[in-house]
Amino acid sequence: MDNYIRKEDQKLICIYDTSVQNFDAFSNKVLRSRENLLEEIRIDESKNAFVFDYSKFAQTWNAYLNAKFSQFEEESKKTILNYYSDNSANALYLNSYLYPEKFFDQYAKILEVNVGLLKEVGELCSKPDFDSEWLHLESLSLG
Repeated sequence: MDNYIRKEDQKLICIYDTSVQNFDAFSNKVLRSRENLLEEIRIDESKNAFVFDYSKFAQTWNAYLNAKFSQFEEESKKTILNYYSDNSANALYLNSYLYPEKFFDQYAKILEVNVGLLKEVGELCSKPDFDSEWLHLESLSLG
């Protein structure tokens, strides 16, 4: 949605299939009740986009854009780890991305690289693939 929102605008766009049973109840309870919901945009008869403002989390948002996951705000780190606490495999990976200094030695052995290289880079997770994660709706005219 480059013609509407840029990554740097700190807005999260979620697309939902509105034809799913009980969508209205879900959207009223979970989506429309959020204080950071900016707008709801009808894309077509079965899809809506919900635009959320994440400027309150500017430090974390900007760290994400720059693949500096260890620089997320502490509260954001806790929220992420709490969300994934039921999946210990994902939680372990996320923990290493958010707190890489605790895992440099382990990753150096696994990757067979010098630990100094990992410390120099400072992060254990690659940059997000914005081409695949960015919403491309050329036919959508907003404004």
